[in-house]
Amino acid sequence: SDVYKRQEPTMLNELKEQQQLLGELEHALDNHEFCFFLQPKCNSITRAIVGMEALVRWNHPTRGCVPPAEFMPLLERTGLVTRLDQYIWESVCQTLQKWQESGSNLVPVSVNVSVQDILNLDVPQIFADLVEKYKLEPKLLLAEITETMVAEDTQICLLYTSPSPRDGA
Repeated sequence: SDVYKRQEPTMLNELKEQQQLLGELEHALDNHEFCFFLQPKCNSITRAIVGMEALVRWNHPTRGCVPPAEFMPLLERTGLVTRLDQYIWESVCQTLQKWQESGSNLVPVSVNVSVQDILNLDVPQIFADLVEKYKLEPKLLLAEITETMVAEDTQICLLYTSPSPRDGA
């Protein structure tokens, strides 16, 4: 039919664009083109900074700072998000260690944890290893479950966020 013939090139172009973006993302992961910005979390009464959230950005060599809405969906679909998340977790810990060594007043930093991370990684062990490696207090690295994960699989979220017997619950 005509409708099928008219839509086929569009769908093919979308697939080609996604494949090109995937190649760029793999290159970006290999070349550490990702970074994070810290968004402060403030106490509404005292206005003191009580924590921060690490927000990932892609420093694309030609397009500049690319917001996550343009690359996260593809990373999540392909499972590459676990690689990015681990890189960001490590980068946050490196930054916290530098601040600690310089005598800065430290506050907890929340990092994103995706459904792919929960399904494919031992996130609590990775966090434990990172805080040990960088000599940080565990309370300084906090997991923030991404919105897409909550929407996709509430059961996994409940299982992951429920206290375990080893936590003393």
